[in-house]
Amino acid sequence: MNIMFMKLKNLLKVIVLKKLKVIVPVLILVIISVVLLVYFSQKPLTVASNGKTKYTIIHKDTLTDLNYAYFLKDEISKITGANLTIRTEDSVGDTKGYEIILGDVDRDGHTIDVSELGKFGYVIEVVGKKIYIKGSTEYGTYTGIKTFLEKFNNKGKIVVNKKTYEKGDGLDMIISPIETELKIDGIKKDYIFVHVTDSHLTLFSDDDTKEVKASAYGRSQVFKTADGIPSGDRFPAFFEYAEKVNADMIFLTGDIADFPTEANIKAIADNVSRSKVPSLYVLGNHDWSFEFDYHSQSTKEKYIPKYKDLCGGNTDFQVKQFDDLQIIAINNSQDQVTYEQYELTKKQLENGLPTIIIMHIPIYVDTLAQATIDVWGKPILMGPGGVSPAESTTLFYNLITDENNNVQAIFAGHVHFDHEDEFLPGRMQIVTKNATDGHFRVVKISGK
Repeated sequence: MNIMFMKLKNLLKVIVLKKLKVIVPVLILVIISVVLLVYFSQKPLTVASNGKTKYTIIHKDTLTDLNYAYFLKDEISKITGANLTIRTEDSVGDTKGYEIILGDVDRDGHTIDVSELGKFGYVIEVVGKKIYIKGSTEYGTYTGIKTFLEKFNNKGKIVVNKKTYEKGDGLDMIISPIETELKIDGIKKDYIFVHVTDSHLTLFSDDDTKEVKASAYGRSQVFKTADGIPSGDRFPAFFEYAEKVNADMIFLTGDIADFPTEANIKAIADNVSRSKVPSLYVLGNHDWSFEFDYHSQSTKEKYIPKYKDLCGGNTDFQVKQFDDLQIIAINNSQDQVTYEQYELTKKQLENGLPTIIIMHIPIYVDTLAQATIDVWGKPILMGPGGVSPAESTTLFYNLITDENNNVQAIFAGHVHFDHEDEFLPGRMQIVTKNATDGHFRVVKISGK
């Protein structure tokens, strides 16, 4: 019995060994195949590297989409030296699946939901070897392209993860905040204000006169932006950003419009009314005047009233009070302040609340004056040393620069560059660069 058991045992060993000789290589082959499959499924896609690429850019047959395609092609070429092919969706040819698909192009029935994106939002999605970049508008596609170039630039290569799905609001690609923090005695709460100035919207319509159209077109060329986005199209982004950071208020300190067309005023009013963040609007020297009739009495009487609703019913003087802070908005768009504005300001300051003043034209400060002369050839500032002040303006200037008052900060624009300096020890005048190209300021205020 033992002999038979031993023979059976030996026979089983032989059978097992023979099968293992077959099974083990097969298992090894399977394991290697799985490992390779996992590796290649997760290996990033190299879009372009060392002057080489397999990719074709596909776009809709429109001028805007063609421009974006060439922008992407040129930027990839600068980064990698590779020269991508560009094709419209109707003339693709055989790409072997290596495609960058821009905008609203239908490829293989794949759809991307952009319905909940804002005006500048985008989606970047990789499906197989295809890379989709799509926005809810043409500007969203543009911000998606810029994000793609920034995010997937890997030391001179464009490399994308195969599982990429990215969605963003695109704001950081078209607007550029600078941040300022202020500490003010007597403030108990923390505040965030968004300061936008001198966007110089140049919108007009078919209903405008030939003279207005000609002037508006000329001014639009003056304020042509580096990225090709007109200031009127960029303007909503500031309001989106203010909502995103839960700002307490938006300061709009003049020259938001470059001239008072109905199209400009409507665009501003629509954005202000739609925003969840309240705004304070003060007039600038361009808001209410055309260059061919600059600051005449007739244009003043005709166009300043058109801003009444935007200015809370009073185009010269407004006040917004918080629990421990007040904002006074002054129209000084003609380099002067009236006796009435002076008296209203004086009375308002009597309540003792820490106060911020917003207006278009900054007050004279030595360092700002020199910088302004360097840019504009003269100190286009308000008060002694600046544009010759009227008596009422001098009274106002002396009031707000009196160290015994409660004016803690001034916000202005007008000169088209950033500047921060004290107008009294520990009290800052903040001047913000023009918003035409997307520049603006985020101001964070808290107590000392």
